[in-house]
Amino acid sequence: MIRRAFRFLARAGLFAGFAGCHSASPANPYPTGYSLSPFRERAESVTVDSADRVAIYRTVLQFYRPTQQQWRWIDEETLPATPTDSVGKLPAGLATTLAHSMGEGRFCVQGGIPACPLHPTGGSLRVSPVYGLDSGRARVAVHFTGYYGTPYAKSSAWAGIEVFLVERQQGEWRIAAHAPAGK
Repeated sequence: MIRRAFRFLARAGLFAGFAGCHSASPANPYPTGYSLSPFRERAESVTVDSADRVAIYRTVLQFYRPTQQQWRWIDEETLPATPTDSVGKLPAGLATTLAHSMGEGRFCVQGGIPACPLHPTGGSLRVSPVYGLDSGRARVAVHFTGYYGTPYAKSSAWAGIEVFLVERQQGEWRIAAHAPAGK
């Protein structure tokens, strides 16, 4: 009896250790000195060309790649760049380009073409403009609203804004760090 209890506790401790791996702090926490605000900062004035913009958005939105039978609806409206702005709009065709390049079977344009199915689970993605820091670093905020059950039903939704720091490494844009939006 004691031996079985010991084995049970040892297994429980082992599983708890594995479960704790998910909640451990990331290997690359969001660096100090970079804003966690979803809004543009004064120093983020570098213009990002359209090819880099597509690559940056694609990199960041892949973070939200759907699992199992879920969908991701890309919103053509953008988050405001400043607290006093209203929502913006992605450049014409950008949401469609992103949906096509990331897999039409799982990504679609919210209210557009490719049309989004009314699937019971998934999430809506609204991005900020790309805030260029220099030619090799940028920030993007993403508002994700997840749905479970009936799409767009308030009782089945949860939402949050994540801020991403992306860097160009060997010609590719990669997520250097990300964290929930702050002030």
